[in-house]
Amino acid sequence: KKLNNVVLFSREDICNLFGVGANNGQALFYNDEFPAIKVGREWCVEENALIQYLQERHILSELRAKN
Repeated sequence: KKLNNVVLFSREDICNLFGVGANNGQALFYNDEFPAIKVGREWCVEENALIQYLQERHILSELRAKN
């Protein structure tokens, strides 16, 4: 989704992106370190916040190395 040119990922998007099921995806959103925000009734993650979260944990470099 886009909100004023900001890309937001839903829980379903995050599950698909990370290749995890609904329970593991939901656990991410309950993790205090995960950059989730509530927009209305739905939880989302802003694209830049997700990239920063992954970079800080070196997850992106590990994923790129596998591909």
